[in-house]
Amino acid sequence: MITVKDIQRFRSQIGKTDEGYYYNGDIICFCSDLLIASARVKNEKLIQINNYQKYILQDLWNLGAIIYKLEWMRLQLGTDDNSESLWYQFATVDIENFYVEFRSIFDYIAEIVKVVANKPGQIKNTFNMQEWLKNNPGHRNALGEELANLVESVDWFPAIKEPRDLIIHCGGFTLPFWEHKKGILFQVYGESLKPFVKDEIVMYNQNVVDFQLYSALYLCKLFLFLDEFSKTIRIKLNIPKTNSAAKLYSLGFDLLMQWLDKLTDKIKPL
Repeated sequence: MITVKDIQRFRSQIGKTDEGYYYNGDIICFCSDLLIASARVKNEKLIQINNYQKYILQDLWNLGAIIYKLEWMRLQLGTDDNSESLWYQFATVDIENFYVEFRSIFDYIAEIVKVVANKPGQIKNTFNMQEWLKNNPGHRNALGEELANLVESVDWFPAIKEPRDLIIHCGGFTLPFWEHKKGILFQVYGESLKPFVKDEIVMYNQNVVDFQLYSALYLCKLFLFLDEFSKTIRIKLNIPKTNSAAKLYSLGFDLLMQWLDKLTDKIKPL
């Protein structure tokens, strides 16, 4: 369960300059410090992790661009005869791509985990490690206590993984709705045509999801997790913190601030 305090902590890491809105959490600072360290010391492990960190930043930038584009398209509705048809087609692709980009970040996290684990050869090549950890106590030793705790902390991961898997592997699809004046509304369906996403806090009504709430909730969880993840990896690699001013600029961070306010209003009564 996310709290108002969690949202406030995430909001405090988003700032603004003349260049736009940026994110300044520890994952960004760690990427900068790791880049310097990998350039100074030609260590294959550092080079590998640096590459995966760069890929994570690319996906974060893409997620910001996706939410910006969706809101921009929503505001175009009604401006010409084709806008509604284009909204349906473009929003479908962009919401599905939101799942793909989000899930991709955890593929890179899994690769980093494998590199720094106690026994890299025994680690799965995927982030689907929760059940793997439960099934065998030895897996926890192979991963290491700090990393095992981190993996277990992402108990919300299936909420992103399962809709993405349904869309990519099982013929699922995203359906945007026409009530654009009320927000970016959608649902994911499988073969049964039953609503797949049912997270109460992000629902517009019983069957329809509010993407503004949905993306704010899970991006907040993602960024907070990435901060904890980067702190753990920093310690394991003994990378000193030298650059606290590193920033990630992306389209959509201004919208995210507004949607976080909307999410805060939604959870305050709970």
